Amino acid sequence: MKRDRYGCGWRIQLSLIEQAIEILGIVNPVNVCVTRTMDVTTLGALDGEKSGTWQICIDRFLTPTQASLTLWHELVHVAQAESAGGMHELDERLDRERCAARLDGPRKRTFFRLRAYRNLPLEREAEDRAQTLHTKLPLATVRRRGRTRWPWVNRTPKGEIFV
Repeated sequence: MKRDRYGCGWRIQLSLIEQAIEILGIVNPVNVCVTRTMDVTTLGALDGEKSGTWQICIDRFLTPTQASLTLWHELVHVAQAESAGGMHELDERLDRERCAARLDGPRKRTFFRLRAYRNLPLEREAEDRAQTLHTKLPLATVRRRGRTRWPWVNRTPKGEIFV
């Protein structure tokens, strides 16, 4: 697949994001930002909630499949945060899971940290649901050639998508 000059060879369809939000039962709006601020091991991140809107960032240098899986993964984290009662409660649960996996604390592990992180219950649930939901509804599609409008902003009552 040939990437455009901005590195993003895929696009996110707004209608599919709205369907995903409905499938997961997310109440608050979601803001998705496509950026290049991630490190080598991070493909996406839930940045929290600002002014009642969930903030998700995903890396622009992904394949369409990786982008879709990452977006589903982060949307599952949004659903987890809403069911937990907010970002603060989700962070507390994540801290407890990290301590139990010896990723934090005095007996912190030095080897296999990434494997231990990926096996945390919150991460396993997000990854499993993302795999299942991606096969039913891929969120990112290959960008058609000749379209070089960058960046454009699509708006929806449920959130904003920056691509």
